[in-house]
Amino acid sequence: MLRSVTPSGLPRPATWIAFLVGGFFLYLTFPLLQFRASGLSGLAEFLGAMVRVPDWSYLPVLAGLLGETIAIAILGTVPAVLLSLPLSLFAARNTTPHVAVSWLLRLVCSAVRAIPELVWVLLLAGLVGLGVVPGVLALIITSVSFLVRAYAESLEVVDPKAIEGVAAQGASWLGIRTFAVLPQAAPDLIGLSLYWFDVNLRMSTILGMVGAGGLGLAITQSAKLFKYERLGMILISVYLLVTLVDRASAIARRRLVG
Repeated sequence: MLRSVTPSGLPRPATWIAFLVGGFFLYLTFPLLQFRASGLSGLAEFLGAMVRVPDWSYLPVLAGLLGETIAIAILGTVPAVLLSLPLSLFAARNTTPHVAVSWLLRLVCSAVRAIPELVWVLLLAGLVGLGVVPGVLALIITSVSFLVRAYAESLEVVDPKAIEGVAAQGASWLGIRTFAVLPQAAPDLIGLSLYWFDVNLRMSTILGMVGAGGLGLAITQSAKLFKYERLGMILISVYLLVTLVDRASAIARRRLVG
């Protein structure tokens, strides 16, 4: 086990070197932030402006935006899970028909994953226009690129003895994957799917800020129009939504996965 301290209780030389190198790079990169102390006063004014009586008449609209944000996350996750599961069988080294197929599929997923979701939204908006559709498509594309790799890694650690036993019974390629591989990896696959739904829920809010609809678009519009009484309500609703879904997802993982 790697120890960061010496028997005397002092940090090892490597620890001091790591801190010095990190501090040096922090010193070099900090000017790039162009930080100004005057910006803190502007932030304080902005936060103070949101401390207003909420616009209760906005609640019906806010409820619809919450539902739209959840729908975007669901539409971006469920199709991605359904697409990633069969693709992962070709990406995992112990289930792929040929190692070249696994290598190529992983390479494509890595290339897609290198492009941020926001860039995908802007690219797709030029094809299908602004709105919910490019946001959902961006979530599906990026989700598949992540889940295929994550599912494949879960499939690769299953017990090979179960595979050998099913194969000895004369099962086909698909039968071996269906009855020997997937049941063993099911807990991990469920956990990964629920985790990624949480990620997509947060990302759907961010994508909305560039025109993909939902709460993100409402945040941008309220800030531009200086409707702080609405902006505060939206931010609080985002926090409550993410927190509730995160807790519900954790409970579901414990019950389904154990």
